[in-house]
Amino acid sequence: MTVTQNGSSVVIKGNLEALNSFASTNPSQGTAKWIGLDLGTNLDSITELKWNGTQLTEDDVAEAASVGLGAGHIVFWTKADVIKDTPRTIRLSADGREPVDLTVSFEEA
Repeated sequence: MTVTQNGSSVVIKGNLEALNSFASTNPSQGTAKWIGLDLGTNLDSITELKWNGTQLTEDDVAEAASVGLGAGHIVFWTKADVIKDTPRTIRLSADGREPVDLTVSFEEA
């Protein structure tokens, strides 16, 4: 897998068939070919941020830490088989800062 970012566009390239499917830790999200991305925020704590309008919490900090990410980083789990057909746009916002929109897509390598 390779990940490239050009402005607000993030493209994941790889072989979809080579990915393994596994169940989410959140049963309502089901089983998929999950890809985790490290989103660095340049903030001391991601709890200052909103993700698509929802405030991030210490649970989000713990989830990022569970995969080895440090302070100020978010782990973004996305379904490769879904974003291949429908790119996903997320908005990160914080009081006093311009919001950032990122569009994540998947392309076969």
